[in-house]
Amino acid sequence: MAYFFWEDEGIVRMLAEFEPDFVHRFVSLPSNVERADVFRVLVLKWFGGIYADVDTRPLRRPVSWVSASDLAPWTDAVTELKYSYDNIVSTILGIEADCAPYKSDYWRMGYSYPVQLTQWALASSPGHPILLRFMDTLQRRLEDVARRNRGDITAPQAVRELQRIGPLSLTGPVAVTIAAKTWLEERIGLRWNALTGLGDGGQSKLVDDVLILPITGFRYAVFPLYWIWRSDAHNGQPRSRQIRQYGLEASHGPVGASMAPGAGIMALLRPQGRVWESLSDLARVVQGLVEAARLTTGYCRSQSASGGGQLETYLVPFADLWSRSRGVDD
Repeated sequence: MAYFFWEDEGIVRMLAEFEPDFVHRFVSLPSNVERADVFRVLVLKWFGGIYADVDTRPLRRPVSWVSASDLAPWTDAVTELKYSYDNIVSTILGIEADCAPYKSDYWRMGYSYPVQLTQWALASSPGHPILLRFMDTLQRRLEDVARRNRGDITAPQAVRELQRIGPLSLTGPVAVTIAAKTWLEERIGLRWNALTGLGDGGQSKLVDDVLILPITGFRYAVFPLYWIWRSDAHNGQPRSRQIRQYGLEASHGPVGASMAPGAGIMALLRPQGRVWESLSDLARVVQGLVEAARLTTGYCRSQSASGGGQLETYLVPFADLWSRSRGVDD
């Protein structure tokens, strides 16, 4: 297996070669977070493979991520429709939020869907329709914003409009969820909330050529502590001991970021100045503390929201501090 670490020069050359008409729109995205989100999809669209943020570590070799049980037929408990697929799996996605659809927990916790996908880890063959759907939706939204601003996507009002949409919805987990959800609904009539693992202990679900891993598939390192904090147990064991670990988890320390270094094309439109950097760091710390506190409430099985590869940096130290104060050993 070959590993590629994308830096600014490679990003520029790749876009110029494969997406020349999209370069202007790519640069116009409000921040490096959105640009990093989009670039990972473009890499998979053209080359295929496995994408993971640089601050993650593999728990198992990718070749062992999928087992026979992951590919087993399954039945929608509501519609009683049975799903099975005997061909090659083309895309692997993971759930980041798994909430009861009839409750308000998911939107109270900041999610757009009761079942929402993550995008800090993705695997796909090149040219998969979900990747194409993601890019088509993004470009259509950018064109709509530009049209409302006399064709200028870089106009101040256009930039503010994109910022209001936010990275989660524009390019992040919500955007990936929408792409997968709409495509699978159109292709085979999937009832999206059937992917929940709340009723079956968190089983993988194969839908057409897309394998959806449960919330334990791609997870943050803080996740096991969440189950211990809840204090409920299964057969006398903390739930963290019951979790099946699939592919990746966030590292226990800040070893990098999911974005390329702030230089070259990735530095465009980046605010400068020590005051801004201090405020930005403070905002991320506060966001991390709020997110960590949210994880302890136990409303639903949920991972933290995408932070462009930065949020988990603040979550993990907070979790360590909390566990030491509570005498918890993960």
